[in-house]
Amino acid sequence: MIRINPPEAARDSVASLVGSIEAQTGAPPKYVVRTAGNEVVAARWRHDASTVNVEDTSIATMVLHLGGSTSVERWKPATRKLDRGSRIDTVTLLNPHESSHWRMLESVDVFHIYMPGSSLALEGGYEDPDISFKDVFSRRDAWLSRFGHLILDYAETQLAPDGVGDSLFLEQLRNSVARYIALHYSLQDATPAQKQMESRVAWLSPSITRKITRWLEEHYAEDIRLKDMAEIACLSDSYFLKAFRDTVGQTPYHYLKTIRLNAARVLLRTSDLPVSKIASSCGYKSGSHFCVEFGRETGMSPSHFRRQSNR
Repeated sequence: MIRINPPEAARDSVASLVGSIEAQTGAPPKYVVRTAGNEVVAARWRHDASTVNVEDTSIATMVLHLGGSTSVERWKPATRKLDRGSRIDTVTLLNPHESSHWRMLESVDVFHIYMPGSSLALEGGYEDPDISFKDVFSRRDAWLSRFGHLILDYAETQLAPDGVGDSLFLEQLRNSVARYIALHYSLQDATPAQKQMESRVAWLSPSITRKITRWLEEHYAEDIRLKDMAEIACLSDSYFLKAFRDTVGQTPYHYLKTIRLNAARVLLRTSDLPVSKIASSCGYKSGSHFCVEFGRETGMSPSHFRRQSNR
């Protein structure tokens, strides 16, 4: 059995956690999903029979069991609790600041989504950054499974070859997962103020809304982060996401996608640029992601749209 206990400063790093798992299992992840800022959001693993120790870390992890063996054991020393048998298409949550020992008796296929523990607290509106959640092992949760598969599908079919994805798209999905976990699985009871904040509509002022939308129209070709817009509005990431959605009627990424696709339509009609060049000039990290979103919006491929427009 291998045990890796990283230095205190390195424990806050998702990359350190991924490296620890890789060193213990002897195999790298099938792929790692990163933002353009090199922040690791998710990873897909195919574990052969092995034993892994997850040491105290500030990272929370959602594990989606995709396939392979169900012969999985988890031992939690702090509570002296042993869980056996992980069912396919179920979710397991790894608490931040909690050690656990894992034993895979046969090969197992899993997808990890990584969230800093502090982001769970922010998404749930808790003051304590060291939030912990209920013991969840191999639980069927349709909402978490759906969002896990959304990120998985994006990674499998639309991610750039280097594993870099659209920052805003990935951040929105990950923050939605973190928010759901914080609100439904936290061991801390929500205060009346938190419940009120969750139920009430959050508004951006007209001037801030104009400032944000104008900024998106000017910078749509760049890698946009949720943090960039939240800082303009002087709000936290999680509150800004809710306020933008409540005010504009769609998420920031959906609004940005509309701007990008409108710009792509103009280029397809008026230029001879290759589709791959149009995709990158409109802010897409991969041509496949652009083609998927363009097809969903218009019902045709970019090439077909160009031929139709030039008739």
